[in-house]
Amino acid sequence: VGLTGYGCCEDLTNKLDDVLALPHIRRISVSPFADVVRCAEKIGSRAIVSWKPQPSQLVGNFDEKLISAYLRRGIDAAKANGCILEIILKDTHTCEHHPERFDKWVEICRREVER
Repeated sequence: VGLTGYGCCEDLTNKLDDVLALPHIRRISVSPFADVVRCAEKIGSRAIVSWKPQPSQLVGNFDEKLISAYLRRGIDAAKANGCILEIILKDTHTCEHHPERFDKWVEICRREVER
């Protein structure tokens, strides 16, 4: 029996009942447009929550406190609902000539995960 994943960049927040009904579902994409808290509540431990946080936080004013609070909200929701969480920063089309922001984002994320 093969396992499957579902989703990409669409907001599945209101479609999770249908997605969770798929046979052998193992991984569900939670896009930056989805409500990560509601998704974590619905998915629980039934599948891997493959969260893609908002990549736009790498541009403009790189606000470490805002990024930390944003990531904490998603991580706390996953933990509270017994989720298996993976976090993937993708669709990063620009960092405005500040590649060090990637390292800093990962550092912030790791800190929040370890918290």
